[in-house]
Amino acid sequence: MAKSYGVPVALITALCLVGVAHCVERLVVEGPVFCDTCRVDFATPVSYDLKDAKVKVECRNRTTGVVTISVEGKTGKDGWYRIPVEGDHEEELCEVSLLESPVAECNEQLKGSVHVARISLTNRNGLVQSSRFASSLSYAPKTPVADCVKVLLEMGVLPPDFFLPVGSN
Repeated sequence: MAKSYGVPVALITALCLVGVAHCVERLVVEGPVFCDTCRVDFATPVSYDLKDAKVKVECRNRTTGVVTISVEGKTGKDGWYRIPVEGDHEEELCEVSLLESPVAECNEQLKGSVHVARISLTNRNGLVQSSRFASSLSYAPKTPVADCVKVLLEMGVLPPDFFLPVGSN
């Protein structure tokens, strides 16, 4: 005899919808952290992933600025963090920020660059997957590595005549 699970599943779903049962939303915030060895505020072929970089996901009330949730995490060997966050934060401002670099030679945050990644932590925005992907975050060394000019020229970021004196062509 086949069992019917339709009634219990429908009952649990209904209870979750009206808030009687404890049904916690859980989303996973993911993103990369890398060492920006050229100090250009984007990844290049000479950039590298930062393993064990500490990051924080934090949501604040948009009106009062009061922190409603704060969760810390670390990047794995691939330079990506994956931080589970519980609850719906549709009406809040949520961001990922850098806390600590694991590499002493690459621990500076560039002035004028973005040091946080804003994210939407709700299921009421049309997204169906449980992961939320944040923009890349980076640290930089005190001075760029020697190959940066060559790398940037190869990438087409700098024009070939970038280092020619003005009026020499």
